[in-house]
Amino acid sequence: MGSESEQIRTAVRTAREHHLRRLRDGCRVSFGGLEPLQGWVGDELQTLGGSVSEFEVTESTLANQPAYHTTLAENPDELRTGTNVVGEFFGDNSSSILLYAHADTDPAAREYVHAGHGLVETDDRIVAPGVADDVSGLTAILSALEVIADSSLEPAHTVTVGSILGKQCGVAGTCELVRRHEPTDGAVYVHPAESGTGLSEIKVGSNGVLEFAIRLEGEQPETSELHHTLFADSGQNPISLAGRLGQHLEEWVASLDERYHHSAVEELAGRSAGVHLGGLDVEETAVYQVPTACRLRGVVSFPPGAPMGTVREAFEEAVASFVADDPDLSSDRVIVEWGDLIADAAETDLDAPVAERTAAVLESVTGRTPSWYYGHAASDIRYPMRYWETETLGFGPRAGDIGEPTEWVDESEYLETITALTRLLTTPIV
Repeated sequence: MGSESEQIRTAVRTAREHHLRRLRDGCRVSFGGLEPLQGWVGDELQTLGGSVSEFEVTESTLANQPAYHTTLAENPDELRTGTNVVGEFFGDNSSSILLYAHADTDPAAREYVHAGHGLVETDDRIVAPGVADDVSGLTAILSALEVIADSSLEPAHTVTVGSILGKQCGVAGTCELVRRHEPTDGAVYVHPAESGTGLSEIKVGSNGVLEFAIRLEGEQPETSELHHTLFADSGQNPISLAGRLGQHLEEWVASLDERYHHSAVEELAGRSAGVHLGGLDVEETAVYQVPTACRLRGVVSFPPGAPMGTVREAFEEAVASFVADDPDLSSDRVIVEWGDLIADAAETDLDAPVAERTAAVLESVTGRTPSWYYGHAASDIRYPMRYWETETLGFGPRAGDIGEPTEWVDESEYLETITALTRLLTTPIV
């Protein structure tokens, strides 16, 4: 990795202000919304010599994927669709790689901008709503392509660039990207690590998630009194049922954890699978009356290696066993509903060339051996792995306060990200 790495490092350092200006420009354009940003990205890709195309998902496409079916059925206008941009470069190479990042920022970012938050620089950081999530990923890709275009460096791959919609489980962009385009030999999702450790880690695992809501119907007490307190035991309070069901699910997920044990996930989180009970919605009633029904909401997390369909069936069976163990319950009073946050699990083979080469590149750029990270859930790295069977990983610069008005990216690691991406584009991975 000697002379060529140093050539790239020198080129990026020499053009430091130019690359940081592109990041600033991208942030400011993003303040105007998705479409201006995608138009700007498309223009940049064309200027760099790419063949550029666009797509937008259709309603039928949205219906033909696993996530966000609840919103699609009940509030379809809440699904944020829009333009996805794809660029193609260096088409005569025998190997191929996908570099992608998401152009849709958190809706809160626009609110922060409207409230007066903008772009500032301080302490070697660029601070702006949406800068880490994920404007910096897009502009780092653009700058890496420019470094190659402005030098004698030879790209080792045909490159596909995706500026896609990755929020809302990627249903409006990433999922369709891999359906529309041919598989590549490797893929890199350019996004700052949510853990905050930056280029010290490479994201190689995406845990699966299943959002659920269980409707529990109560039973009114045998009394004509308006106030139920003294007579509540003759009925059945759905809130109490929810508490007992929550304990049952905690016991069930322990068996799931044992069945699909994943050592790397357990080392990081202390477990391989988990269930989180995040909400209890009670149908409105007076505080002195037994509620007619409630909904227990939560999420199941499961590791790579656990099939989503199998986990889903096992969850439903666990709820059914809870009902069967209570002689006063019937299946029509305990109903499982599935929510929007639905994603299967996936992981990269650490012996795959793209993983080995990327780790070596990052070490050569930062001077640190990166660690493999398995803590993220519903990551966009799962799409090329699940649909293309392409080994995929993610990395990006150190960042923080993601989703806050003070969201930031470290300038030095941002420039190192450009250096690493450029080096990866000149390094064979097959």
